[in-house]
Amino acid sequence: MHCEIEFLPVGDGSKAGDAIVVRYGYPTAYQLMLVDGGHAETGENVVAHLKKHFGPFPVLEHVVLTHSDSDHASGLRTVLSAVPVKNLWMHIPWLLAEESRHLFSDKRWTAEGLKQAIKAEYGTLSEIYDLAVAAGCNIFFPFQGADIGPFRVCSPSRDTYNYLLPQFEKTPDPNTTLADF
Repeated sequence: MHCEIEFLPVGDGSKAGDAIVVRYGYPTAYQLMLVDGGHAETGENVVAHLKKHFGPFPVLEHVVLTHSDSDHASGLRTVLSAVPVKNLWMHIPWLLAEESRHLFSDKRWTAEGLKQAIKAEYGTLSEIYDLAVAAGCNIFFPFQGADIGPFRVCSPSRDTYNYLLPQFEKTPDPNTTLADF
């Protein structure tokens, strides 16, 4: 099996972001993976690159969002609107809130209340998730041990992610610190 990796220029200087195209398989039978999508204003560049180099109707077997920062996530909204995606791999913090609820300092949170509070803080992720659902993408959590095409996710484990979720800047206050981990 062959593997080609392209690191796309998606912004300059402080506006630099990340978008990586991976083509794997064989010249006559390959699949495409996109890791991150850059900034909102560079999403069109990612789509144009895919169409220029992989034909007018490229299909992404896998899209992987490494984390929710806008320089990695925002451009995926354009990609999901313009290119068919079979499988989306992303962490969806509001869907895991119930598993971490005991780690938040305010014990009055209900499962649904915590889910909605966290989802409201992750607008870009929520848009990406909604676009993927509307397009019929399969959506998976990229946790340790998962296979994404020929690649294996090394980190984080689901337990580690759930422990770290209350530590995120956009989630309610935790009842522990990272030193307790």
